[in-house]
Amino acid sequence: MYPCQDPRINHRILQDHPYPVDFSAKKEQREPHVGAEKSSSFGVTSMLPPEVWAEVFLYCLPEPPPANGPHPWYNRDRYISPLTAPLLLCQVCRIWREIAVTMPRLWQRLGVYVSMGTACPAPGLADLWLSRSGSLPLILSLHQQNESNLNALVAGRILVLFIKHTSRWMDVDLYLAGSRLVLTSTSSNPVDAKMAAAPILQRFRLRTSSRVYEKEERYIFGVIQDVPRLNDLHISRVPELDLLGNSTVDVPWHQLGSLALDYVPSIGTSLHVLSKCERLEECTIKADALFGPLFQEPLVHTSLRSLSINIGCDHFTAFFSRATLPALRDLSIQIRGPLEHYGWPQPCFEEFLSRSECRLARLEIRDSGMRADQFAMCLQHRFLQDVEELVIDDRRDWTWDPFVKDLAFDLMNCSRCADTYAALVVLEGGYIADGAGADGGTEVDNGSGAEDGSNGNSVDGNGRLTRGRVCFLPKLLSLVVRGNCMQTSDGTISDMVESRFYFHEQNVAKLRSLKLDIPSSHLGDLQRLKWMETEGLDLDLAFI
Repeated sequence: MYPCQDPRINHRILQDHPYPVDFSAKKEQREPHVGAEKSSSFGVTSMLPPEVWAEVFLYCLPEPPPANGPHPWYNRDRYISPLTAPLLLCQVCRIWREIAVTMPRLWQRLGVYVSMGTACPAPGLADLWLSRSGSLPLILSLHQQNESNLNALVAGRILVLFIKHTSRWMDVDLYLAGSRLVLTSTSSNPVDAKMAAAPILQRFRLRTSSRVYEKEERYIFGVIQDVPRLNDLHISRVPELDLLGNSTVDVPWHQLGSLALDYVPSIGTSLHVLSKCERLEECTIKADALFGPLFQEPLVHTSLRSLSINIGCDHFTAFFSRATLPALRDLSIQIRGPLEHYGWPQPCFEEFLSRSECRLARLEIRDSGMRADQFAMCLQHRFLQDVEELVIDDRRDWTWDPFVKDLAFDLMNCSRCADTYAALVVLEGGYIADGAGADGGTEVDNGSGAEDGSNGNSVDGNGRLTRGRVCFLPKLLSLVVRGNCMQTSDGTISDMVESRFYFHEQNVAKLRSLKLDIPSSHLGDLQRLKWMETEGLDLDLAFI
């Protein structure tokens, strides 16, 4: 029997034990072992210098949220919790705590979540957190669940803490449920003062669900008045942005490389804003239905590589007929409007591609209102033959006619399109085979062959390839078709996937990812696709 560490318990044992027990010898035997265990457990800590532990601690930090995606606030305990670094490191031992507390790089990133009148972490801990970051640049985020009075009060307190360190802002993400905030401090109301400069701010996001500007929100916008390094800007809307792209806030359009505007009053405003952003490479815009002045000549933007636009069906032509984007590689289009007004302007889209001469690597189309023949035209356009990822998402009313049919999968099927008789494309009610249309049209050879990536294939007057191809979209790696837009025969989908997954005909890329909403009756497709999944195909199926 070994003695207990508490002498009071030992005394009680000696009183109640029927035989005399000598704990002294046992204690002498155990103490050397206990000392050895303690020395061995903390020996490594004492042997390594603090600088080494500092580097090790950096690898203990949780993975940051994705830069361009929504923050996983539902799993916020993963980022700010006593069970994760750096707070966890402060609880291991005294030496680790001293190293962690005096290491500013562990405290550069802080995310605060406000819900039910409570901030996580609390304002006191947030203030201590920021003080431990020293003078290093800060990565801050604040998410307000809703616009209740308590949430507005707590979010205002957190913002006051953030504003104290404006000069160290590097990456700031503010998601506010409303523009009404309580920005107060013990000394004075910060709203009455001028927002301090943020000379090292590189990325700024401010999103709110309110369409009314209050003085608190205007005050926050003052931070972008003097930001020489700002490159990434994502805001719900610019204060008092007029139809010509002018605003009461002096936004540094000319230096932006990435821009996201959740609200723009008109198509003309979108074009005016793009004309001011000379260095812009990534752009996300949601344009409203107001009518404003438009450019007479197409806007030429030579650096824009990624465009995501949410646009009304009546304004599609107004934008794409006045935009020329030769460097565009990623295009995402979401169309909104009444179902009875839906209609995909295929001629305008083809003119945009031909005028821009852009070779897209990714194309995403949502709620397009296409017809089956128009989708086939898109698949065979010569400036879309470099597409590596194709996303079609159409979740309109179920009574709408599907447009992703057998013809589309036949056009992407290597074995089918290798046969001339199977390379049929529906064009405005007629068929084209071997370059000759049912309406008497003839093919046009551009004579550039290798330059346009068509391997010497012929094109018609609208820039659509007509013959000589193994299949269309030869570089396709990922295909996504969601919603009620697909109607095929059982086996057509798996035929196409097998032709690209198993065989590599004339440098056709191997299809790696497939995400579909398919009818539950397609048992043949399901069985064959599941088999390819076991051999490495990234497969995600849902049933309609």
